Amino acid sequence: RPPRSTPSNSSAASDVYKRQTGGIAAYKAALEITERGIEVLLLDPSEEDEVLASSSGKELLKALKKGIGEKGIKVYKPAEIISVDGFVGHYRVSFRADGEDHDVEVGAIVIAGAGRKELPSELKELSHPGMVSFDRYDGRTGEKGVTFFLPGVLSAGSRSTFTREGIGEVLRRATELKESNREIPVRVLYLDTPVFGKYADLEARAREAGVEFIPYWHEPGPSFAVDGETIKISYYDDRTGEKKELVTSILVPYPVIRPDISVSKRLSELLGLEIDEDGFFYYREDPYEEINAKLAPNDLGTNGIFLTGFAKAQKDLEGLIVDSEASAFEASVVLSKEKQP
Repeated sequence: RPPRSTPSNSSAASDVYKRQTGGIAAYKAALEITERGIEVLLLDPSEEDEVLASSSGKELLKALKKGIGEKGIKVYKPAEIISVDGFVGHYRVSFRADGEDHDVEVGAIVIAGAGRKELPSELKELSHPGMVSFDRYDGRTGEKGVTFFLPGVLSAGSRSTFTREGIGEVLRRATELKESNREIPVRVLYLDTPVFGKYADLEARAREAGVEFIPYWHEPGPSFAVDGETIKISYYDDRTGEKKELVTSILVPYPVIRPDISVSKRLSELLGLEIDEDGFFYYREDPYEEINAKLAPNDLGTNGIFLTGFAKAQKDLEGLIVDSEASAFEASVVLSKEKQP
């Protein structure tokens, strides 16, 4: 087995003007803050409506947008931030939207980040008609079977790859495919992390149907190469450490969502905050000081600025909801203090 390495523990933080393509963290935090009687302004840097891969995520976003409309929260989309000045309780944000320049004063800032959907990094250089992204998969099969690829948190050694939310959908699709094509091999290639827990019933059904589960070791992760009309996958077995290969006719990778580095860089420059190579904001002064993440996971150490969503780290839907609620609470506390005489 290749040597283990310790993944980075760095994350990020920030709060009250929010921006996120996909919008779950931003919209949820906005609604939470509004419920506390505080006015919220939403600035979204993207022209796209959303980049979420999972159907459950899209349904949640739809519900949140409905809530935003019912609460009368003003949303500018797309919005370009021009400048941010001031201090907690009196931040002045200048931005451009709808062809006009706007200048507003806010008490706190919540950064929710912006994301983009793409193929896992391991497949960036692969071009083959048998590779079809999960959200475009049409049920096609082949003699060498179908392999669903679920990259995980540690895939490629980066926090920017995260597909936990897709596990349920992949298990359902793989099971349906196998049940209707008993003679065709159907596999799930995944990083062996404890992420199947809440999907135990789906996993059991998939195994019973004959779906093969293949755990791989993350460093080095799997490699993919064109092999005539098929795709050859090389990987290290997570349990034995043995290097193995398999050949598949169809490869179905679940798309990952990464931070939009251009948005992160712009906010970093405007707010004087550090970001890592993936586009996530660092915690406080020392991004690796665990005590900061444990005691104040959404606090940048900069009064009145907080983080949630893709500005901070990858999370599944439950994680996004919990994190956005925490950021909303912390921002509300700061704003409530500012209102006191």
